[in-house]
Amino acid sequence: MEDSPEKIEKLKERWMLDPSSGLIRPALIEALRALQNGEKNWRLIWWAFAVMVACALFYPISGFTLTAAGQTTVISYGDFQNIGGAFDGLLSALYFSIITFTTVGYGDVLPVGFLSHTVAAVESLSGLLFFGLFVFTLGRKVSAR
Repeated sequence: MEDSPEKIEKLKERWMLDPSSGLIRPALIEALRALQNGEKNWRLIWWAFAVMVACALFYPISGFTLTAAGQTTVISYGDFQNIGGAFDGLLSALYFSIITFTTVGYGDVLPVGFLSHTVAAVESLSGLLFFGLFVFTLGRKVSAR
């Protein structure tokens, strides 16, 4: 059954924020469109991994603390003196990003600074949204059988 042009126009008007500002749809609708409405689980996993890596690259900008063996160390891009140190720092940032995305939060790594706190908050909320969308698509596929 094909939608009529009037129905399509009503849907467009429903999602318009402000026609004069050029903002056509909310960011969530555009994200779901990029994920093709969550119909393919591998796309969800790919985008989740991309979000984790992107956030991991942001954490060392303002820094994060790593607690290991009773010692607390602040890790930032300014502390990367050589390739080995940069590799270890980025792996620690990726570890923190994965733990934050999955909302586990062991407490051994903490964000430092406003930017890291903001990225951690956005990442944990996006992790919740991704997991919800993943469960929704699994449930939809199971109920379709």
